[in-house]
Amino acid sequence: MKAPEELQTAVERYRNGDKSYFDQIYKLSHRYLYVCIKHIVKDKEITRDMLQETYLEISRSIEQLRNTEDFINWAVVIARRKCYAYLNKTDKLFLSDTGNEGDRQEIFESIADDEAFIPESIMQDKEKRMMIKNIIDDLSDMQRLCVIGYYYNEQKQEEISEELGIPLNTVKSHLSRAKAKLKEGILALERKKDTKLYAILPFLLLLFTKEAQECEPVPMSPALKELMV
Repeated sequence: MKAPEELQTAVERYRNGDKSYFDQIYKLSHRYLYVCIKHIVKDKEITRDMLQETYLEISRSIEQLRNTEDFINWAVVIARRKCYAYLNKTDKLFLSDTGNEGDRQEIFESIADDEAFIPESIMQDKEKRMMIKNIIDDLSDMQRLCVIGYYYNEQKQEEISEELGIPLNTVKSHLSRAKAKLKEGILALERKKDTKLYAILPFLLLLFTKEAQECEPVPMSPALKELMV
């Protein structure tokens, strides 16, 4: 996801030493990170804590960002690492699945991302969007981590593997299982609600972006406010 020009300008000014632009960076980007974190940890208070920790890390590491256009994707990687560390620390994370990894990769590749189209009416229907978000939230922690990286942050499987420090086949396995569960859940909802939701997979980014646009602003913590002094 390319950062808007206004955000790019704020990032560049902050990176050049103008601390007053940190507030602008936060305002223009925190909703996207909040949605990403919320889908992974599924707890409002922890989401807020992870969000604040993410921006503290952003402030410390801003010089490592090579291109301001990549700010959102770079920040999402930081957020997901924070979530991964939290889940790992609290023993909520199951790193691997059982079964044949090759078979799962074959399943993943057999469910095409471009097999159908989600009309704009689905994106405007809050009830249907909530149904789809509930399906995503029912995935395992590792499945959500991989799905957020692959669809929301548009990372390659190899990049997710390197970021989380887990084998590539494990990433493929989690994505395959997640994709199958998403498809299964959507088909079940179609039967239950007698409505056509179409395939969600090509449009997870659109769904998350819509959710971020509707997200209520999250106030900065005192620790973040100190960065602008």
